[in-house]
Amino acid sequence: MYRLIKKFLIVLIVMLVLAGCGEKKDTLEILFFSQITEDIEDDVINELEQIYPESTKQFQSKFYASVYERLIGEIAAHNGDILIVEADMLTPGTFDSEGLVPFKLTEDRKNQISQDYKLIYKKTNEEQVYAMPINKKSALFENLDIELDTELVALVPIYSEHQDLAVQIGMEFSGFR
Repeated sequence: MYRLIKKFLIVLIVMLVLAGCGEKKDTLEILFFSQITEDIEDDVINELEQIYPESTKQFQSKFYASVYERLIGEIAAHNGDILIVEADMLTPGTFDSEGLVPFKLTEDRKNQISQDYKLIYKKTNEEQVYAMPINKKSALFENLDIELDTELVALVPIYSEHQDLAVQIGMEFSGFR
């Protein structure tokens, strides 16, 4: 009887583990920390699906008020593949070359970005762009008809599982395709 219960528990545990693994979706998550509200969530997802129809990723977005503590909490929990934040939320706690993925830009494009969004990559001692300013006239925002009162920037955290696509989308938000 003891062996039967033991086998049953082992099978049950294996089934639970396999069920949990099978439900993981390949989702790219965009977190907004700004005055933009969730009433445009479907529009953001539809625009991204139109811009990236070949992508096998599902897009998901979440909207939060621009509260610094919430941003820190989401970063600590490793949530979000792209963070869209108000520029004044960039502090040493959120804007660090070791915690962000740099945007690969030509020198000409890099020179068009404010020094406020560049950091020195410590391993190579080179200056890189780590925050892309959001252009209010970018295709995505223009199609969504969003009025922005404050400057927004796109950040890609180092823990993102979809770094390449996240960088592309960050560039799309900025208008630097």
